[in-house]
Amino acid sequence: MKTIKHIYLPVRTLLILVMSVIFCGCTHNNGDIGQWFGTWQITSIDINGSAEKDYHGNMFWKFQNNIIEMVLLDVEEPDATIACTWGTWAEDADCLLLNFTHTDNEYDHEAGENWQGRYFPLGESHLPYGEISRLRIVSSDGNKLTLSYESTSQPDIVYTYTLIKR
Repeated sequence: MKTIKHIYLPVRTLLILVMSVIFCGCTHNNGDIGQWFGTWQITSIDINGSAEKDYHGNMFWKFQNNIIEMVLLDVEEPDATIACTWGTWAEDADCLLLNFTHTDNEYDHEAGENWQGRYFPLGESHLPYGEISRLRIVSSDGNKLTLSYESTSQPDIVYTYTLIKR
């Protein structure tokens, strides 16, 4: 009887350790969100078919769960972050819906409208604050996406974003 307990204790301990490592290593908060999970670099932005000259490929969109974080890096020092903002996202048929209507006790709608706080889209994205932006998925191959957005404030302007998964 003593031999069985002697073998059982290390096996049980090893099993608990393995299960702890598996469950603590989860990176997909609330399940798998498919291709969107991770960091995407916006490599180019076109405005009505012409490349935006002032954009330097330094904006990243990070997806986890239903949260999107927009990050803008310094062009001169790529490891230096200029801004980080947050919203929520959803996929609907052939569209990516980005929601930047959120507030908290510190940052209200007025802060977002003035491009301050944490819940507004980066200005470089050309997406509006205070509404849900509908970006059409033009193409997707798993590691590269093309999205288009028709401006709601200026209906004659269409933005096309090329994203590469990093």
